[in-house]
Amino acid sequence: DQIPPNEIASTLFKEAAAVSGIEDIWKGIRDEANRICLTAIPYFEKAFEKIPAENKRERLKHAIKLAVLGNNFDIGTNVHNGNISEEDVQKSIDELDQLQFAFDDFELFWDDIINEKKKNILVLLDNAGEIAFDRLLIRTLKEFGKKILAVVKDAPISNDAIMDDALAVGINNECEVITT
Repeated sequence: DQIPPNEIASTLFKEAAAVSGIEDIWKGIRDEANRICLTAIPYFEKAFEKIPAENKRERLKHAIKLAVLGNNFDIGTNVHNGNISEEDVQKSIDELDQLQFAFDDFELFWDDIINEKKKNILVLLDNAGEIAFDRLLIRTLKEFGKKILAVVKDAPISNDAIMDDALAVGINNECEVITT
């Protein structure tokens, strides 16, 4: 039997925390990721505000792309010097229009969003920092009158978002947040 990577990582991180005596060995990394992404968010919000509120379809498409683009700022996958330059942010904003998905199920998603019988949306949040971009998506989803519930991990593991991170980036101001 092969052990799934997440089980190996979980065991490894628990051992590292026990040996080091530091309960949350990822806190500094998550805090830095949150800081970096929150620095970039105002630029993305400004670009997003250019889409008229009545153009809900385009706003939703754009918000989804923003959430995906947030992965570019994931401190777990990119090398950062602790800062994001305006040039980095502008380059990412410019990439939004060219961003194409290999699998694009937007039409199916759109049908569900505009279906008044479907009232709830569950958002599974991934990594600290990049979840600031998910906040913009959640804010956009709220424009459709849906109840949104966001979920974070219940304990620190790698750079996965936990409740402290959701609070740090303000997701709790957009919707209810629970843990796994």
